[in-house]
Amino acid sequence: MKQSQAVLQATQEVLKQRGVDFAPTVTDARLVVDSDSRKSIVDLIVSYFEAGQVEFKDTPSNNAKLKDAKLLRNYVNGLITNWFNKSKDLNGGTTHKSSTKKKSDAQLKELHILKKEAQGHSIDPENLALIEQAIAEREAELAM
Repeated sequence: MKQSQAVLQATQEVLKQRGVDFAPTVTDARLVVDSDSRKSIVDLIVSYFEAGQVEFKDTPSNNAKLKDAKLLRNYVNGLITNWFNKSKDLNGGTTHKSSTKKKSDAQLKELHILKKEAQGHSIDPENLALIEQAIAEREAELAM
C-alpha cells in the first residue's frame, strides 16, 4: 500500500478501537488524535513497514531505517505529520497550503530577524507591534 494509505488505515483503526468517530474528509485527525493514539498509530505503521506492506524505495537511507527501530519510528512520525496536513481524508477536507514560500522569502526572514533583535533589546510595544504587523502583511501577500 502507499504510505498515505498506511497513515489513513492506521489512523482509522486506532481511532475506531478507541471509540472515536472518524469520517474521512470530514474529521480532522489533527484535532482528535491524542498522544496515546498517535503512539499507537506509529506502532501500527511501523509494523506495516516491517511486514513489507508499505511502498518504500530501495535506497541505502531507507534500508538503514528498516534496520534501526529508532530511525524508522522517527520517519513514521514525520510521515504521519505530513499526511495529517496534506491528505484531505485526514485533515477534514481542507486544502493544505505549503509554507515553502514563507520559508524562502528573504523579506520575511529579515522581518523575523528584526523582531527577534528588537525583543532582545526591550523595544517599546508600539514599535514591536509595527514589526509584527509588517510580518502579518507580508505573510498575507505570500498566501495569495
